[in-house]
Amino acid sequence: MLYRVSFLCYEDSFTAMETIMQLTSKDWWKAAGIRAIKTVAQTAIAIYGTMSVVATSEDIKTIIVTSLTAGVLSILTSVAGLPELKQNDCKEEKTK
Repeated sequence: MLYRVSFLCYEDSFTAMETIMQLTSKDWWKAAGIRAIKTVAQTAIAIYGTMSVVATSEDIKTIIVTSLTAGVLSILTSVAGLPELKQNDCKEEKTK
């Protein structure tokens, strides 16, 4: 049986071992790292853009901390699945 959750597909045989194998994959870390770097940059630009033109040292600390937190959250979210990697072929079951 195949379950469709957002962009992820899980088969009944999905186990914790498959998740561990995913986390030890170089391709997974590369894709998750690229996604995290993009998230950090986007967050920093968005926060800086909403602040005043003159940023103080406290504002810069806020930008850095918030951006890095977004990067960590991006990595944690990537554990659920990365659409960049074809881990499971999501095939729609035909209903009669």
